[in-house]
Amino acid sequence: MKLLKITITNLASITHADIDFEKAPLEQAGLFAITGDTGAGKSTLLDAICLALYAKTARLKNDLKNTVSFNGDDIKLNDPRNLLRRGCALGSAEVTFLGQDGECYLAKWSVARARKKVSGKLKTPEHEIIRLSDETLLAHKSAAVKTVEQLIGLSFEQFTRTVLLAQHEFAAFLKASSDERAQLLECLTATDKFSRIGQLIFEKHKEKKAELERLKDSLSTYVLLTDEQLEQLTLDAHTHKQKLDELRAQQAQHKSSLQWLTESGQLRIQLVQTEQAVQETEAKLTEKAHVFNEAKQAQAAFEIADNRQQWTVTKNNLGALELKQSELKTKDFAAQIQQAQDASTKASDALQQTEVYLSQQQKVLVEVRQLDTKIANADSVLQQVSKQHSELEQQQTKLAVEQQNTSAHLQQVQQQSNELESLLTANNSLQNTTENWSHLKGLLDEIIDKQSQSQHSNVALQNAQKQHQENTQQAEPLKSELSQLQSQLTSRESSIEALQQQVEQLNIDDLQTTTQRLQQVIALMQQISDANSEQLQHQSLMASHFQKKQAIEVQMTDTEQQKELSKQRVNVTRDSLTQLQLRASESISALRAELKPGHECMVCGSKEHPYAVDHIDSHWANLLNDFSMQHQQAEQAYEQALQRSRLHLAEFEKVNAKFQEGKLQNQRLVNKIAELQGLIEQFSEYQGWSLQQCLDHQQTLVQQQQHHTAIQSQLQKAWQSQQAQQKLFEQKQAQLNAITQQAVELAHQVEQLQSSLTQLSQEVIRAQEQARDYYSDETWWTQFEHAPQDALRSLTTAVNNFKNNKEKLVQLQQSQQTLTLQQSHLQEAAVNVTQQLKDINTTVDNTRLEKQRFEQARLECLPQEISADEWQEKCQAQLKARQHDLDTCAEQLKQILQAEKDKEKDLNYLVEQIEILLTQKAALEARFEQWLNEKSQTFADLNEERVSYLLTLSKVDIEQTLTEFKQLSHGKVELSGKLSHLKETLNIHLEKALTELSEQQINEQLVILESQFQQTQQYWLSVNTQLEQHHKNVEKLATEQQKLNMLQAKYEHWHLLDKLLGDATGKKLRNIAQTQTLKILLQYANQHLASLSKRYRLTVIGHSLNIAIIDKDMADEQRSVNTLSGGESFLVSLALALGLASLSSNKVNIGSLFIDEGFGTLDPETLSVALDALDALQAQGRKVGVISHVSEMSERVATQVQVKKQPGGYSNVLIKGA
Repeated sequence: MKLLKITITNLASITHADIDFEKAPLEQAGLFAITGDTGAGKSTLLDAICLALYAKTARLKNDLKNTVSFNGDDIKLNDPRNLLRRGCALGSAEVTFLGQDGECYLAKWSVARARKKVSGKLKTPEHEIIRLSDETLLAHKSAAVKTVEQLIGLSFEQFTRTVLLAQHEFAAFLKASSDERAQLLECLTATDKFSRIGQLIFEKHKEKKAELERLKDSLSTYVLLTDEQLEQLTLDAHTHKQKLDELRAQQAQHKSSLQWLTESGQLRIQLVQTEQAVQETEAKLTEKAHVFNEAKQAQAAFEIADNRQQWTVTKNNLGALELKQSELKTKDFAAQIQQAQDASTKASDALQQTEVYLSQQQKVLVEVRQLDTKIANADSVLQQVSKQHSELEQQQTKLAVEQQNTSAHLQQVQQQSNELESLLTANNSLQNTTENWSHLKGLLDEIIDKQSQSQHSNVALQNAQKQHQENTQQAEPLKSELSQLQSQLTSRESSIEALQQQVEQLNIDDLQTTTQRLQQVIALMQQISDANSEQLQHQSLMASHFQKKQAIEVQMTDTEQQKELSKQRVNVTRDSLTQLQLRASESISALRAELKPGHECMVCGSKEHPYAVDHIDSHWANLLNDFSMQHQQAEQAYEQALQRSRLHLAEFEKVNAKFQEGKLQNQRLVNKIAELQGLIEQFSEYQGWSLQQCLDHQQTLVQQQQHHTAIQSQLQKAWQSQQAQQKLFEQKQAQLNAITQQAVELAHQVEQLQSSLTQLSQEVIRAQEQARDYYSDETWWTQFEHAPQDALRSLTTAVNNFKNNKEKLVQLQQSQQTLTLQQSHLQEAAVNVTQQLKDINTTVDNTRLEKQRFEQARLECLPQEISADEWQEKCQAQLKARQHDLDTCAEQLKQILQAEKDKEKDLNYLVEQIEILLTQKAALEARFEQWLNEKSQTFADLNEERVSYLLTLSKVDIEQTLTEFKQLSHGKVELSGKLSHLKETLNIHLEKALTELSEQQINEQLVILESQFQQTQQYWLSVNTQLEQHHKNVEKLATEQQKLNMLQAKYEHWHLLDKLLGDATGKKLRNIAQTQTLKILLQYANQHLASLSKRYRLTVIGHSLNIAIIDKDMADEQRSVNTLSGGESFLVSLALALGLASLSSNKVNIGSLFIDEGFGTLDPETLSVALDALDALQAQGRKVGVISHVSEMSERVATQVQVKKQPGGYSNVLIKGA
């Protein structure tokens, strides 16, 4: 992966920046510096790279909860939109890079505000990945990050550790303690999962321990019966079960007798009630005979009601038509026709006059339009010339102001130039110092650094001597502790051998096999007990189903008798209805119902049917309705009987199926018990054992297994203690070795420090002599000896001021020449503007005279306030009005003539309709006379007045009266049939007498039996509950014991893990894992350190997290990292940073590296070593960017990306070449 180009727009302090690594000078530079003042925006370049690739930055990844107000938007502190520059509506970061597949890609991240306005709300950022070869959009939004990870081969965390090197963190890493070094490694390599695993092991061990204690407490709550109690309760349960069956059978027999007596009483009551109902129905029919007769006459009169209604309607329509005929004959239209013709003639004359006037005005309108066009053109010219005149006047004023400003500025520049020349002449002594300032400042910095190093070396020498004495004192107690630990290890080994012998004596395989066979036997015995209980329940259910079966058979017999009676009644009513339907089909009403309007009658051949009806005669309809209702009621009664028969049969089959199923289930249980007994016989060693004996033997086996587990646990603890003691011995031995090694290193360090002090003193004297050649002011040198930093700052300020004044003088001289030339150009422009103003004034006067002449000519043709189009529209409107008047008159004349024709047609139509109505009236009267003659034979008192009266009666009341008559008649028939059926049913029921006792005697015996049954059942349930609870406790106790064994094994597993790896903070496993991580990291770091320095190699001290340096120049002597100088520490830190990059890169080829921070605290010599190391790094084919504000960086690194602050809070990015 290699970066090719970076583009930034409005991010933080940078408004715009383009950094192209494929163009000079960055193309040829393997090492470049990113320089600038603090806060200028150097690290913003790295933020832009992270944003474009991963849509987030390393600086904003921590705070996930707090929010901040950002120009009206509340966003989180870690939101990358915080980087959008204030006062900008759009910001973006683009990176062009070379992927692992050799293709070039563009990654772009952008954010904008709504409507692209500064006041708009922040929108969701856009993230896109584009392949540049064919400009294909590969991914956008959330999918873009995954695509980048595939193309580069690195996640965000790996990228920040691989490309953005954290060298300054490894400087602290070298000086840290073991625990701190583990924490730093965990943070740098993102391997905090080991700490979490250690914590999870601790929590899981704690959880399993609590669960084991809860299960042990729950086992103590189970209570079991003794063998004597179990045998006695089993015998009692069997005895009371037999007694319950006997009592249940006696109760069923008495309940059947009681039911027979109840049914007998109910049948007698129904017989008496039915006889009374028959007598009441006959009395009602006799009482309302005259009312029923009048209702029948009214029903007959309703047959001719439509005739009477049609006769009345025909009579009324005939009178209305005759009245309308007389009104039409009185209408006259001659006067209206003459009046309409006169109005049409006047409208035609007015239209002709208007057309003549309009043709005369057309020529005038053409001339007026031409004049209006000329006036408009003149106005347009005046507006343009006036606008040009105003612009020239403004330009003339602006030129005058610029001339005045230029003259004043020129005078000011001349004055400043004179002052700077005087100042430079006065400080001419700094000329030589300024020219050689870079070399002089390096010498002065070197003097200060050497003096500071000399002081530090003195302090380090004293500390090394003191620490050497302390190491000698610490070594003696360690030797005595090691001898004690050796004796303790020997004693523990003997105790472990004794425990191993005890474990071998207990054969755990035989114990487990015996326990498994015993558990199988106990399970078979419990299954036999459950099967016996289930068999008793099925036998009880079978007895209940048998009793229900007998009761249903009795009900089925009674239902069959009722079904036969209902079937006979259906046959009788069906025959009566058939005979009535045959008679009704012979009536003439059936023929009338077939008549259709417009078709010939089959009897008379007429196409008009005034007596036709849409229904058959009401008399036959009522009879058919009555007999149909009787037949339907009979069929309904028969269907109800059939339904009851089906229900009884279905219930019988259901109960019988349950009874048969119970027999099969009982047989299955018998077979199951026999099969279980056969299985128990296979275990010969337990032949004749009871369930309690098996349980006791199982408890003994469990105790033996627990004893074996306890010994095994003691052995495991002894091993753990032995390992801990051995580990402690090794730690003490390693500590003694480290103290001895450290003492040797300290002696060597004392010699080096003494030699270094002598060399530093000589170097300071040589540097002072060279510096005096460039600056010989003795006063300043005296100040430098007492306060070197203050003296250096004062000299630096003086040199910078002299240099700045000299540069400023050159700039002022250039400005003076520019202002003189600008003043001459302004004078020429003012003369040109004055001439243009004179020409424009002449054009304005000529155009105004021509416009006045055109306006006078138009006024002679038409007033100014009326336009040609308005005048033409007015004439056209007048012409349209005249035409509309003429059309209106013609339409009125046409309507009057049409009305006269409609009058003649209406009169002819009325004559025809009157003749038709007279014919219909005569036919209706003849039909009524015929019907009246026919009905007088049935009802003697029926005449025209009687018919009129009957038709006034409410049809609803008549129907209700007839319905009441039918209901009474039908009710009488039904009650008579029901009376006969009840008598027959009662006789049959009395023949099936079940008892001679009275109902009271039976109830008394039932109460006694119920009391005995309740007492027996209560005692049986109590005994059975105790037995079931005992069996359940035995089963649960065995199950819980198995759970306890399994849980004990799991607990021992987690206990061992917790001892070795777990603790509340995860520190134990973390240190173990980070020890391995450190070894891997040092392998990668040594590969890079070999290319940076051939002298040193990193190594781990034993199995700890301590690091030491192997000095190859000193015969592979092992040294502490604290003995490294500043430059050597930088090389080692850089190697560690590069090692972490290799570890995190997943073998991805990294072509671009950025090193942020780490140079500000280096002295010149150390900085020189660091830059040499970076030169060696770029020689490996990588492009290395170094971020620093150290001034010496600009001298050693020629190619620079300079970030410079500008007034207004923004920065510019410049690229400087060699």
